[in-house]
Amino acid sequence: MNNPFIVTSDIHLCSKRPLCRLEEDWISTQCNYLKFVASMCSKYDCRLIIAGDITDKPKDFNIELLNRASDIFDTIPEINVISGNHDIVTNNNGTFDRTVFKILCKMTKTMKHLCYESKDNVHYIDFIKDNNAWMQKVSECNSDIAIIHKFVYYRPEDNHVHDETSSADNILKAFPNTKLIIAGDNHRGFIYKKGNQTLLNCGVLFRDTADLIDYKPQIYYIDENANVTPIPVPIDKDAITNTYILKEQERKQKEEVFIKTILSNKNVSIDFKKNLYNIIDKLDCECYIKETCERILL
Repeated sequence: MNNPFIVTSDIHLCSKRPLCRLEEDWISTQCNYLKFVASMCSKYDCRLIIAGDITDKPKDFNIELLNRASDIFDTIPEINVISGNHDIVTNNNGTFDRTVFKILCKMTKTMKHLCYESKDNVHYIDFIKDNNAWMQKVSECNSDIAIIHKFVYYRPEDNHVHDETSSADNILKAFPNTKLIIAGDNHRGFIYKKGNQTLLNCGVLFRDTADLIDYKPQIYYIDENANVTPIPVPIDKDAITNTYILKEQERKQKEEVFIKTILSNKNVSIDFKKNLYNIIDKLDCECYIKETCERILL
């Protein structure tokens, strides 16, 4: 039996509004999502677990965001967290004291960072870049539930990290005695079941990139038997846009057309002087015009 909890990951708190978001007050928007999570913890009368990447950048210090986030988190009686790759400096786990992640943990009375330890039949494993070191920590897990921060996937086309050890099947094999493995890092959530094991990838709490424009975030309630119940996160469909990507694509297309024109036309060059002389020659200009241009361009 386990103590029930709400779980989420990849919150990516940041002071600067992402390009795809349209809200003017981004700090308030993020805090509203945190309030929703807190309200679900109150509804189910349970603790909160965060599977890494609470913050987006380890040194993105914004006192207003930190104070408001900490105040909201303090309304939750118990919060257990692990670090993600965005929470630490240069993917080095020995740099917590210089990060926003560590400051937030110290500011929030109810928040505790659990590195490589077990509590209430849940085993916590911080992000580790080196796979061999990560596997060593995994071998120490003897709990029914494991919390990890590692990119996991179940469809071959989603293997963006080109790491076969991160496949859903291999993750389950790495935890042979664990009933539920909960992961953060992959921003698209999913639930993968095989035999008596379940892999839950939480996904982002809120959409912060344009490729997630059609994605519907969820948080999850884990009951005393480690059963998973998804809870949809309220979203504003009009709060995210991919317009800036379309503009960038249009710009790149124009650049490609320009380059193709240069490559296919012997009379066109990216050299301004050469193009100018070509025009003068075509117009059959008087010699003094060409001489004047040469003096100006020298």
